[in-house]
Amino acid sequence: MKYPLILALFIGLLQYPAFAKPENGISGGLELGMAREQVFRKFGKPELHEQGDLYYTFVKAELIICFNDTTSLVESIIVIGTDPRFSVGGIKVGDVKKKVIGKYGEPEKALKYSKGKVECFFYPSKNVNFAFEGGSVTSFGVSNRSGY
Repeated sequence: MKYPLILALFIGLLQYPAFAKPENGISGGLELGMAREQVFRKFGKPELHEQGDLYYTFVKAELIICFNDTTSLVESIIVIGTDPRFSVGGIKVGDVKKKVIGKYGEPEKALKYSKGKVECFFYPSKNVNFAFEGGSVTSFGVSNRSGY
């Protein structure tokens, strides 16, 4: 099930209020701090949005993008699909856990959700999180959330 993975990763992004050395974004032309209008020009209007104007889902691109409610700038990006143009630190959906550990080291925090057989690795100092199922990356995200 894709949605428990997304929820686990999203909750993980929200757990860490500040990050030391964040990834700037993901490959595919998305960066933290981009203006909402830039994102809309690049990906079109989102198919879904939740909680007012804060969370947008681009179904075709398989992205969830969260904007700061004051500045309207991107503060979190979650990749939920297998589009090969999206990666973080060279890691993309489908890559194996060993590749993530090779790039980022052992997780700073790890959670295993037994019902969904989902495992999440959190790297708050690097501002990146990964969700795995069956040993492969199923989604990942970056965030620069601060002050929440």
